[in-house]
Amino acid sequence: MIVLCGVDEFPAGPWTKDLASHFAGRIGAELLVVDGGSIRDRGQAIADASDGVLLFGHAPPSRVAATLRASPCPVVVAPVGVSARDWGEVVLASHGDASSQDAAATAGVLAARLGAPLRLVVVPPGRSTGWQPTGATRPLLVVAADPRPRWFDVLRPSFTTELLHGSRDLVVVVPPLAARAVPSGTVPDAHGAVRA
Repeated sequence: MIVLCGVDEFPAGPWTKDLASHFAGRIGAELLVVDGGSIRDRGQAIADASDGVLLFGHAPPSRVAATLRASPCPVVVAPVGVSARDWGEVVLASHGDASSQDAAATAGVLAARLGAPLRLVVVPPGRSTGWQPTGATRPLLVVAADPRPRWFDVLRPSFTTELLHGSRDLVVVVPPLAARAVPSGTVPDAHGAVRA
């Protein structure tokens, strides 16, 4: 697996690169830090990664939901101020229409790589989460990217954007069509080990 940090769509500074390094080490991934350029410029690196790719950086300054939906692979979004802690669990936040098998697969792979339990939090469509993590360890949140809004939903903030703005934890956003970013035959066994 590759953690790709530094693309233009998801900016990263020195602090973010250090966090990406810690995250990549924890999940047993290779860290690839680039100095700018778009995701499309890095398309070959993404296509060549047989074990999956995660983009890593901050949320874009504008058009957050649209940029996340357009990503070719899952994006680990680091909110300002998040610390490089040990992630004690993976939380799959399922929010109605945007529930995704890809998000569930990504959450399962990350939980297995972290050796952490996987928890599911279901939020009814159209509701604010109100959920906050508790306990000494911090979770790694995984959520499917919001679907393209219907015309009457355009003025309402998206679930993903709301979660990103309120989170003090890393959030992995899995866009539609990101299946190629998670190895298709990867399944965690009963002990959390990943096997193909």
